[in-house]
Amino acid sequence: MTVYEVIYFDGKSSQPHRAQVSLEPGALQITYKAQDGTLPVTVHWQSHRIEKEAYAEAGKTILRYGNYPAQSLEVTVPDFLPALDSYYAAAPLVTQQISLQANRGTSWWWLIILFFLALIPVTYFWVLPAVADFAARQIPPAYEQKLGQTLATQIISESEDSLQTANLRGFARQLNLPAPYPITFTVIRNAEPNAFAVPGGHIVVHQGMFHIIKSPEALAALLGHEYGHLKLRHSLRALFRSLSGYIFISAIIGDVSAITAIIIENANALKSLEYSRSFETEADLLGLQIMQQHQLNPKGMVQLFEQLQAHNQGRSQDLEFISTHPALSSRIRNIQKRIKQNNAFPPPSDSLQYFWQQLQKKRTSEKK
Repeated sequence: MTVYEVIYFDGKSSQPHRAQVSLEPGALQITYKAQDGTLPVTVHWQSHRIEKEAYAEAGKTILRYGNYPAQSLEVTVPDFLPALDSYYAAAPLVTQQISLQANRGTSWWWLIILFFLALIPVTYFWVLPAVADFAARQIPPAYEQKLGQTLATQIISESEDSLQTANLRGFARQLNLPAPYPITFTVIRNAEPNAFAVPGGHIVVHQGMFHIIKSPEALAALLGHEYGHLKLRHSLRALFRSLSGYIFISAIIGDVSAITAIIIENANALKSLEYSRSFETEADLLGLQIMQQHQLNPKGMVQLFEQLQAHNQGRSQDLEFISTHPALSSRIRNIQKRIKQNNAFPPPSDSLQYFWQQLQKKRTSEKK
């Protein structure tokens, strides 16, 4: 029978004991001297309850036994671990279990890190826009109108065409567009075909649009579409979504003035806001509803989109009005599905015709 010299900890104190260990059938026998050094003390460990930890790099084997008090052995004899494994083959090797548990702990940390990393794009692309959209819906109309006036003053820094503006406002009055605040129509001297809505009741049309639009019905479709963006607060909501990161931070720190400053600072973004397909569909349908209420041929909206497409063909760059909106072809198909082909519509009212002709006269004089 081989006896091994070991260091034994009884679990009752931190004092180590020099001991001898022998492998006995069914149990490990540990013998050491008591603190007074008089009588030897013998302890038996049942083999199936022994937990082993091997530290090959240190040439050390640690055995643990029991839960409380937890006893342990430290053995530096190289032959001990093979002999132990051979003698008590059924004893479980806890080193592997501990290693697996450590790996599981490491895996959990990696999963937590990956989870929070995944939250960053999710928050930025989905959560923040949703929060910004909700915040935009809570803005009172009076505040939106005040904010819109500031934005409009900054945006319409280009030269306003007062005559075209007067004619366009006369045309728009015939459509009786209801809103919680007055709607102001403005024409600015800009050859690039474009039109956009400013929160708080402002619709801006570039002169270049009148070189594309060929009928009063198409102009009514354009104004009805932009009115739809105002009525449904798309411009404000899209602006909030576009600037959601800045607005979110300002909202967290409770700085309302900073939110206003951010919006005003980015006012020119309103000219090229990218509306979602759902926003565009809603604005198209509301514009179509306006046309139907005034018995205007809804094909005017299809004509508007077709005229924009035709004007853009062969150009190296998309029109701003087209590039910031979903595909016109899909919108044309959507409108065509809702138009009853056999309906007959009366010509536009005399007032609409009058202001349309005035707008056309101005366009003709510009060409000369």
